[in-house]
Amino acid sequence: MDKVKFQKSLDESEKVFRLEISGMFILENSEYIKDEFVTLMDNLSEKVHIIVTNLEDIDLSSIQLFVGFLRQMDKRKIIYTIEWNIDPDQKYLLENVGLSSELFIDS
Repeated sequence: MDKVKFQKSLDESEKVFRLEISGMFILENSEYIKDEFVTLMDNLSEKVHIIVTNLEDIDLSSIQLFVGFLRQMDKRKIIYTIEWNIDPDQKYLLENVGLSSELFIDS
């Protein structure tokens, strides 16, 4: 089984300022996704650009982990932007579970 991939770009102080997420964003990878988000939380820059792209698959459980990650960034006052490069079916899924506005997905 393929895992979800986290591509990180670091600034001069070794903090993550750009995060690209791709691969299999699904329940089977949820422990790995959670561990990555927990590790990332202490290594984020004050501003982070998140790119979600080339998702082979996506499900609600992984999206809930992502929403939790965003909420933790909000609590820590980390400014973030999200760029969604997903196919229409994936976008439709997110819109129909009621998360499109929370995830900043343009309709």
